[in-house]
Amino acid sequence: MSHKRWLSQIWALVFLLSDLLETAINAQYCVARAGADATALSNGLNWACGPGGANCTPIQPGQACYVANNLTAIASYAYNDYYQRSRATGGTCNFSNTANLTYNNPSFGSCIFSGSSGTNTSTGTGTGTPTSPTPTSTPTAFGPPSTDFVPFNDATSISSARSVAYLLPLMCHFLYHAL
Repeated sequence: MSHKRWLSQIWALVFLLSDLLETAINAQYCVARAGADATALSNGLNWACGPGGANCTPIQPGQACYVANNLTAIASYAYNDYYQRSRATGGTCNFSNTANLTYNNPSFGSCIFSGSSGTNTSTGTGTGTPTSPTPTSTPTAFGPPSTDFVPFNDATSISSARSVAYLLPLMCHFLYHAL
């Protein structure tokens, strides 16, 4: 294979990988705020799983995203599922100020949070609230909240990954000429 053809294929791969990395970096997740009031989290959870239309099957006891006695982790999954399903039609990440957006993937083990590609480059809070935030019941299977689950908010790791995405073509260029 000629060097020019090899180089063009490497560049195509580099740009594809850079684009995939940039998309992964910009994925947004809606998670419950650490330290949020347990009653407000329960209300938001009930709304997301009820009128909000979130798929809450994965947070039922025995399922992949159920974390015993950790209302913050359970609410995070429900909040994110609601947000991903409804953001295109105006759904927001607020839940009476018990949620915020993050670019750090809160997935753990076999519990995978769906993400969206955001256009904002900072972690921020949503601006709206659910249209019907008053649930009719409080979940009983979830137990009291725990502070064990804290969604990541590490701007340094996002910045480092973004730097790699932008420097990858340059590094490949130097590698090619070094061979």
